[in-house]
Amino acid sequence: MRAILALMLTATQAIGAPCATRDVLVGALAGQWGETLQAQAVDGAGRLVEVWASPKTGTWTITATNAADVACVLGAGGKFKTIPPGDPA
Repeated sequence: MRAILALMLTATQAIGAPCATRDVLVGALAGQWGETLQAQAVDGAGRLVEVWASPKTGTWTITATNAADVACVLGAGGKFKTIPPGDPA
């Protein structure tokens, strides 16, 4: 399964952002990086935009999923931390 996912993500990276069906991408974020859903919203184009992160490792990923259930990575990185409500950061 991971080999198939890696192949899919590698192939899509050649044409831009890594994309896959949402369930495959979410499985990779959880399985490989331990990321869980932290926030979600709908953008002006009607895409579901989600923030995935692992407070334990500090990794994060932002994804956008369209109506056809194709999810693409918009950005990813490290040093993730949650900010309590009302904290001026």
